[in-house]
Amino acid sequence: MYGARRPSTKIEPLSLDNPTKDFDITNGTLTMRERYGSAVYENLRVKLDELAAIIRGLKSCGKE
Repeated sequence: MYGARRPSTKIEPLSLDNPTKDFDITNGTLTMRERYGSAVYENLRVKLDELAAIIRGLKSCGKE
């Protein structure tokens, strides 16, 4: 998964864990925030060949 950390517009690779991330949808826009941090990522994107793994990862987010 890739995204830009606010306020930057530079796209960088992201991980769903280490640290754990939470997702939010506001006004039709998906953002990702570090659970115990202040970084917020937007303009999220994935490579098509990684889509299935990303969907599995998103489904497991928030489950303990």
